Amino acid sequence: MTTLRRAFSRTQWTAASALAVAMLGGGAWLAGRMWAPLPDLAKIRLLADNGEWPAADQAVQRHLARRPTDARALFMAARIAAGMNDLPRCAALLDRVPADSSLKAESLVRQGQALWEWRDARGAEQAWRRSLVAAAKTKDRSLVLAARAELVSLLMLERRDAEARDLLWQMLPGHTEPWRVLVTLIRLEIKSTNPAKVIPILEEVLSRDPADTQARLGLASYLVELVRWDDVLRHAEACVEQDPVEPRGLQLLLQYYQSRQQWDEMDAVIGASPSLLTSVVCLRLIASRSESAGKAHEAEASFRKALEMDPFDPVTHYQLGQLLLRRGRRDAAQEHVVQSQRLRTHQDRLQRFVSQYVTENPEEWLPPAPDECVSLATDLESLGRLELAQAWLQESLRQQPDFTAAKEHLGRLTQSTVETAP
Repeated sequence: MTTLRRAFSRTQWTAASALAVAMLGGGAWLAGRMWAPLPDLAKIRLLADNGEWPAADQAVQRHLARRPTDARALFMAARIAAGMNDLPRCAALLDRVPADSSLKAESLVRQGQALWEWRDARGAEQAWRRSLVAAAKTKDRSLVLAARAELVSLLMLERRDAEARDLLWQMLPGHTEPWRVLVTLIRLEIKSTNPAKVIPILEEVLSRDPADTQARLGLASYLVELVRWDDVLRHAEACVEQDPVEPRGLQLLLQYYQSRQQWDEMDAVIGASPSLLTSVVCLRLIASRSESAGKAHEAEASFRKALEMDPFDPVTHYQLGQLLLRRGRRDAAQEHVVQSQRLRTHQDRLQRFVSQYVTENPEEWLPPAPDECVSLATDLESLGRLELAQAWLQESLRQQPDFTAAKEHLGRLTQSTVETAP
């Protein structure tokens, strides 16, 4: 409730002066109601500011009975509903703001916030995506940014990393503090979300909407990290039942069956799902299954295919190295083990940066110093994240345009990118 009240308090709740309305006909009671002056929105706001929610609610409802499409009154009514902790009604009131109103885009951002506080994740996502369309028509960059930021938070929570990454790159151009977006991109790289904090939130989402597959997939991925395999299976089977070809659900099944060494069940999933061959994690699981079946050659082929897709994955390098070591190919094995250690070192440095830099209150963050930006770029380049490395070097030069180390590094990286482009 606190978050939504804080969000609403940032809105300018000023309203135009009430206008007299005259209507003919009806009888004494109806005439009296229609000739009565509209409640003054400024006075209603004072009631709301003082926390006098029932009185404010009665007054704003009288106003809306006469002017049901008054956008500012609808905003006021939504604020009051939020104050009374009636989040579904708050969201419904914001949805009533007319499509041609200049407040429509903002109403959809607020609606998404109300629905999310009520833990309706799918409704919140839909509202924020609608707000992006509405904000694009008004060309209000602040609202576009707000909607994208809300969406990114939800997508990251549900471990929909590719979608979140795309939105973050859209947010970067023209952002007044680009380093904040870049920090969030690093958090995506290292999956820094704490499962213990997120699991209760996603469980609440599912208690309200059991059909929310994305929330269920996200929840199950956190449960894997906590090795709660029985819960993983329960959620994975529910996801596959809702969507039999959902790659993330099938991946979860493979992870569960491998953990229990249920090879026949694992083979059935692999045989029926060729789409799994497009996932690095699934290819590693398939490789492990092949080795357990005595098919070391096929296991090696799967590991190498995974490395073709992501040459900078330390887990694949390590597992391939162990396979080669068991096959007596020590030199080849050592090459992959060393590469895995190097990549882990770069990942660990990014993890330390996030753990030291990112606090609970983003308003307290400060931009990394120019030399730290260059250091981050070095680690990201070593992990194959060239576009992100370039962006950090540009951030360094934004802060210190004459920083020679950043200029030279960016020049080398840009030239390397051009040479390796298809």
